Amino acid sequence: MKVCEPTLQSKTSASPNFPITLNKLYINGEWRNSHSGKTFAAIDPTTEAEIIQVAEGTIEDVELAVKSAATAFAGAWGQMSGHERGEILWRVGDLFLKYGEELAFLQAKEMGRLFTDSMTVDIPHLANMFHYYAGWASKIEGSVKQTTKGLHTYTLREPLGVVAAITPFNFPLILSISKFAPALAAGNTIIHKPASATPLSALKVAQMMAEAGLPPGVFNVVMGPGGTVGNALSTHPGIEKVAITGSTASGIRVIKDSADTLKHLTMELGGKSANIIFANADLDVATQSAYDGMFYNKGEICYAGSRMLVEKSVYDEVIDRVRQQALNTKPGDPLDTASQMGPLANKGEYDKVLKYMQIGQ
Repeated sequence: MKVCEPTLQSKTSASPNFPITLNKLYINGEWRNSHSGKTFAAIDPTTEAEIIQVAEGTIEDVELAVKSAATAFAGAWGQMSGHERGEILWRVGDLFLKYGEELAFLQAKEMGRLFTDSMTVDIPHLANMFHYYAGWASKIEGSVKQTTKGLHTYTLREPLGVVAAITPFNFPLILSISKFAPALAAGNTIIHKPASATPLSALKVAQMMAEAGLPPGVFNVVMGPGGTVGNALSTHPGIEKVAITGSTASGIRVIKDSADTLKHLTMELGGKSANIIFANADLDVATQSAYDGMFYNKGEICYAGSRMLVEKSVYDEVIDRVRQQALNTKPGDPLDTASQMGPLANKGEYDKVLKYMQIGQ
């Protein structure tokens, strides 16, 4: 494998446009309607128009996905060498560069992320992540430990098995791939439950996994509400680990639901970090950092710095500077390269922001 920096050419004039056709569950290498036949609408937050109806998974669909992932773990993927897995994952990284514009387009359409931010930040990072973990796939090894005299002690690092990844709407690709890449490199199989607001980029990734050569069942996508699909994943005895990025309330539910089966868990839960600005700070840097912390990605970020604790003597100046930067920000269509901020990801988030503004007043 040759390590190289990805090269991308993002559009600078005309807005990109791609047909959106993927709308079914992806289980065992097949595109399937949900067991119930139910669907839900993927909504464009820029226009509030329906984009496409997407299959809504059920407990039966989760059951089928778990069986498929377990079979792949015991079979083709589990028997594959780390070197072979690494070659496949490297191809996945290459496909993020090949389909970068389409993925950026889908993120803009489903949750309002700026196309330019996806192209300059997300896509290179995602390709590098898969290329990095592709290299690790052949380097997972055990070690001999020197312990009590006469005893031979060694450790062996082995994959867990079927891993469920429950991901949020704010960074659909980055927060998903950060779970998939290391888990797949280690030899696990994946069931992905994306946020209901952002199924489109998740389905494109499933298509890319198939194109890269992942055997059927290694990677599965089941969309649907957390109370149904998320709960089924968290309670299923055939799933060894759940990795979730989401709200504190969602994390608590997963911990409770997984307790009876003693699953391995990784929690990345939301916070509200504070910017602390003293009078002797470089206010150019401090106010820029505060603005970025509040408004980057529309403020939809796990560690949003949307609180400011400011020393009284510079309070008015800091507020004025940040206010002016906000006033100078140009919101608009996320596919327009002139836009500096897209829409909030969905109507629910918009209403929540208005609610907190009213509380603040």
